[in-house]
Amino acid sequence: MTAYQFKKTNAGDLQSLKREYLQDITAPLDGMWETFADMADHYTVHIDEKTAGYFVVNSEKKLMQFHLPAAPNAPEIFQRIITEFKITGAFASTVEPAYLSLCLDHQSRTTVNALMYYTDETSHLPDAKFPEGSEFRLVAKGELEIAVAFAVEAIGANEEWLTGYYSEHIAQEQLYGLWQGNEMVAAGELRKSTSQKPIADVGMVVSPQQRGNGIATNILLQLRRLARENGLAPICSTERENIAAQKAITKAGFIAYHRVLDITF
Repeated sequence: MTAYQFKKTNAGDLQSLKREYLQDITAPLDGMWETFADMADHYTVHIDEKTAGYFVVNSEKKLMQFHLPAAPNAPEIFQRIITEFKITGAFASTVEPAYLSLCLDHQSRTTVNALMYYTDETSHLPDAKFPEGSEFRLVAKGELEIAVAFAVEAIGANEEWLTGYYSEHIAQEQLYGLWQGNEMVAAGELRKSTSQKPIADVGMVVSPQQRGNGIATNILLQLRRLARENGLAPICSTERENIAAQKAITKAGFIAYHRVLDITF
């Protein structure tokens, strides 16, 4: 009789399996969702005392990842995980066919949570056009407080979390600002993926006072150009309800090929 065991572990101890997982998906996974998974609880799956795969569960008892390669009994193990861990649902994307298929076998309701965008970097790339007198450039270390204050006001994000997040990206030269004099009116991110090379996640935030005049689209165009110059392939995502962001992203030449699904069991 086959024996199954589930053991809690750390994401850092699963690097080999995680690389294997990322190689099996059909398109790059959005960096934000990859980070969400890394922050959740990780468990190894053992079959007859041998490590066979892993799964990830967040604080809401939702699965974030499930990887069990070459296991014909994966559906049985998946069911046991749902039962033993009282799993309520899952986040799964359309780039993860094996995991998504198992989730859909147990779904009672499925909705689109986010759209994932990609680009054809061989196509013509228009020049970005910013308002006269403004400057789009890297945010310097001494400008951290300005950048954090801008984002807190623009999107209401947690100041403590933003400070750490922006500090890291400033140090890695991955955070840009659109400046009008000494005032930061928009931000752009070009985050090089360490796990999915040569992918780069891009994102932007525009102050409420500057929205609706094309700044978001032009920041994305400029980030695409910077990615191209550095041999990177840009991807991004946005929530299904964020219609304004979807319009800006589409105008910048991104195409929504894939979705992140919120699945209730």
